[in-house]
Amino acid sequence: MFRAFRFLVALVLLPALAAECLAIRALMPAFFIGDFPFLSPEILAVLGGYAAWTVLFAFARIPEWIYVLGHELTHAAWGLCTFSKVGRIRVSSSGGSCVVSNPGMFTTLAPYFVPFYMVVTLLTRLAVGLFADMAQYALWWLAAIGFTYGFHLTYTVKTLVEVEQPDVREYGRFFSYVLIVAANLLVLGAGLVWVTGTPPGQYVAELGDCLRESYVWTWRWLCALAKSVV
Repeated sequence: MFRAFRFLVALVLLPALAAECLAIRALMPAFFIGDFPFLSPEILAVLGGYAAWTVLFAFARIPEWIYVLGHELTHAAWGLCTFSKVGRIRVSSSGGSCVVSNPGMFTTLAPYFVPFYMVVTLLTRLAVGLFADMAQYALWWLAAIGFTYGFHLTYTVKTLVEVEQPDVREYGRFFSYVLIVAANLLVLGAGLVWVTGTPPGQYVAELGDCLRESYVWTWRWLCALAKSVV
């Protein structure tokens, strides 16, 4: 019964995915400036870091245990944040495991939408910023953000496509994939708000408008479909 309920929830969430994409598209004017190269330095830094990761991933052999370590530590960190007990963590190039008491849905699926190494980079930046002026290195930090986000995105897709994940199977593939995509789009949107300097309230309002429009369009489409069938 719970699996069927989660399937219905995933169906209901599908218009929200479209709304999140539209809200992210609304941020795009903030990417550009009037002069060559027409992209803001911040966006160029993030894209440069992402491109550097793409080249590294394409031409270098990345030890799998690096991703596995981040994956299992994300399980552990989310478990601790939800007051669960965390036990033995096992990491190897062939896979890993993390023992968490009473793991909930988000603890189970967190590694697929929380960019662990990007979060570590942000926390490191905040910690270093307490003792030194980091303004002159801002673009380098943004490049590191793009690099680590590329790592997260690449390995998330690679893992979900190539490996049968018990995390995903536990809550049903359709529901898990929809939730993972929705959460990743939220993370991406929040990151772009931060990089572009867009007021968070403006983005939240835009997302709300997109959600309303998406569900209104879906409802009208369903009504038109029902009429055509009847």
